[in-house]
Amino acid sequence: MNRSFKKTVFSIFNLLLVLILTLDYAYAQTDTRLTVRVLSRDAKFIGSGMEGANIRIIDLRTGETLAEGRTEGETGNTKLLVQDSGTRYGKLAGDGDAEFNTVLKLTEPTKIQIIASAPLRSPNNMISISNELWMIPGKHIDGDGFIMEMPGLSVKIQEPLQYLSEEDKLEIKAEVIMLCGCPTEPEGLWDSSEMDIEVWLYRDGQMILRSDMNYTGRNSTYAAALSIPEAGEYQVYVTASDPRTANSGVDSVLITY
Repeated sequence: MNRSFKKTVFSIFNLLLVLILTLDYAYAQTDTRLTVRVLSRDAKFIGSGMEGANIRIIDLRTGETLAEGRTEGETGNTKLLVQDSGTRYGKLAGDGDAEFNTVLKLTEPTKIQIIASAPLRSPNNMISISNELWMIPGKHIDGDGFIMEMPGLSVKIQEPLQYLSEEDKLEIKAEVIMLCGCPTEPEGLWDSSEMDIEVWLYRDGQMILRSDMNYTGRNSTYAAALSIPEAGEYQVYVTASDPRTANSGVDSVLITY
């Protein structure tokens, strides 16, 4: 047997060995289901009504993104999630409640990081939270899944959006809702009478005015009327905070008077 033939046989053998190992590796992968839900603190699941929460799942050993998507579905059962205290090991989610589902192909126990960013409908109030956990091949995390709690409030200035005429008095209106889209109002289930909802007026980086905002009577909307001292550009902030839960949110707009 000449050297060239031996070399060819050896190459074929190596190729077959690599193929066998590759097939064995693929066969060893185990489909492992993972469900992720994002719960607005003191409220309900963040779902389609707020354009969902973006979910990214990372293999912490390699840095590879294993899956990415967003939660979709309904906000869930108000009584179960908010009004009842709940019981240990009790089920929180029902059919159609907001979730992100994926199937991870695992060959070994894998530590992952889950990053959730929400709410996508309210970019100025969007924040990110993360958790780490071990995923074990074949040990599914589904049903209620892995629930992440997202703190915050969604604040959206409705008017003014940019300009005021010299005759205008500055009237600020803003929507304040929970991150899941649930409404706020005085004495409501999400009681805004215990929240601090304010407007802050700045010029050249200095605060010149600060005032409480009052509920308008509908649609989670709050308003305040301010007198502008002189012509110029002003930065307006609307802030909302709840000392009971540490939830907070901010929106801002630059106006020209």
